[in-house]
Amino acid sequence: MLGRTAYHDPYFLAHVDLRLFGDDTPPRTRAAVLEAMLPYVAAQVARMGRALAARNASLDERSALAWERLALLGDVEAVRERVTLARARDAGFRGAALLDEPGNRSYPLPPLPPRATILAADGSQVYPNPHAAALYYLINVGMFVYHHGTDALPEQITEPQLHYSEAALHDTNGQLITNAAVNARRSVQELALLAREAWARAESAGPLLAISDGPLLFWMDKDVPDRQQLEAEARRFSQEGPPYGAMAAWIVGEFARGRVDPETELELVIVQETDEPFQRLIAAVVGLHVIIVEHRVAG
Repeated sequence: MLGRTAYHDPYFLAHVDLRLFGDDTPPRTRAAVLEAMLPYVAAQVARMGRALAARNASLDERSALAWERLALLGDVEAVRERVTLARARDAGFRGAALLDEPGNRSYPLPPLPPRATILAADGSQVYPNPHAAALYYLINVGMFVYHHGTDALPEQITEPQLHYSEAALHDTNGQLITNAAVNARRSVQELALLAREAWARAESAGPLLAISDGPLLFWMDKDVPDRQQLEAEARRFSQEGPPYGAMAAWIVGEFARGRVDPETELELVIVQETDEPFQRLIAAVVGLHVIIVEHRVAG
């Protein structure tokens, strides 16, 4: 096909005028073509740079506003008055309300445990390409295990999986699966690896921290053909943890945005059901700082 040939080797079109129309004008060399494109590319990059600078400025402004609003959470009565006003104006208002202490109060960290095990899983993927020589997709899930307080070397686990069967590549209507479907399957494989390796180390000395980069709320698009099965597997992993003392937590703040340096604090939002009216949860993470989160009783 001409389209695919032009896609993989566009320079072959340089000789079309000579072969079809007898035009013996020498075509430009590859270097000359690239040089002629440089002004256009440079202009595009310059415009992108200005747009990114404006975007960063906007994020800085929003960050400053967020810090200002966080400072206001120290006045419990003022916050309650605003929540009451919001509820009066909107009967369908849904939002968090402070209990009996400021929402921006901090607490001293507990001492670090002498020993602990930290597991972190992440995944990547190669999406199916209908124009490739072979139709397939690849999911690669990896894990890093760090043993704090011991001389044991860190562990690295990598589990790539190549999918090329018709059942894996197409939905029930025979259509090629979407990138969202591949993403959903990768997310569940990350959870499966994390759960398997965490259970295998459940008897390890000290706390065990298992980390994944999944979203706060696990959900899938309707175009994921095996959505119900994948959601059931994800729920199973989350339900098997609490009997072993496991808690779900989500990283927020600078760490979650990738702004990490030796002074960065790790902020975790910890969610746990309890029969108590509310409970303060304190989690110690090796070498990192963790914020304290209060929560209401489930339901």
